[in-house]
Amino acid sequence: GLLRYMYDDDESQPLTGSIRGAKPPKRNCCFTACAACFKFICPCLKVNQQTRLNEIPLTYNQKTRFSDLRRRSQTPFSRDNDDHIHSLISFGKAFFGEAYDGSPKNYKSTLWKDIGFQQEDPTTDFRAAGFLGLENLVYFFHTRPEAFKRLCQTVGKSNKPDEFDIEHYFPVAIVGINVSHMLLNILHFKASTDSFISNKDASVLTNFLALLEHEQYAFEEIYCESMLGLADLWDTTKARYIEFNSTLAKLSEFVRQALLRQPSNIKEFRDYLFDSQ
Repeated sequence: GLLRYMYDDDESQPLTGSIRGAKPPKRNCCFTACAACFKFICPCLKVNQQTRLNEIPLTYNQKTRFSDLRRRSQTPFSRDNDDHIHSLISFGKAFFGEAYDGSPKNYKSTLWKDIGFQQEDPTTDFRAAGFLGLENLVYFFHTRPEAFKRLCQTVGKSNKPDEFDIEHYFPVAIVGINVSHMLLNILHFKASTDSFISNKDASVLTNFLALLEHEQYAFEEIYCESMLGLADLWDTTKARYIEFNSTLAKLSEFVRQALLRQPSNIKEFRDYLFDSQ
């Protein structure tokens, strides 16, 4: 395909913690010299400090909304699911208008490639983020239609209308699916609840949950802001499509840093995100 996914499936696996599954310290660790006071002074301990996911305190709103997001994130896109195909067709008709006449038995079209899918059958691209990947694209389009269209029409495109700039191509649909997958990993949506994550990651997740407490669509809004942030980064750095993975990695770190600053609302998250760039 045009772009390979940045993340391997292994990255979605839970980290082993310092209690269960931890590796013993290396021989040069100060543990060998001061076992009696290891828990107080050994610098190696700092590396292994982790938090169990199910020990992060949640309010009722946070628990309900986070559980729903986790459930949705684990739903693969299925061609045999009528609701999934209906959502895809509705998206196509809303964006392309009368030019798209898809139906449940014939939803394929060359038009899908115009917004960044890799083939006439867009369902083949949803592996990394499942049905949530489509839901996020639909949310972005319906809440920010002009911005979505602008990304499809201008970002990474040649200034000459008759030319296609393949070197700086920004395939919005594939980019959106990768951004969804990136956020799933940052927020550990697919990790088991009894797994361990680093304390830094726990802070990122806790600050996201604080947003989710008051904003039902905090995840979708962060997705949209991340898409706009990536597009801005893409243009300002004149990134090439072969540099997509490294550019996405920069965005991932920017998102983490923005959440670590404890934004109280989505506007603050947006400001912090663009400050990072």
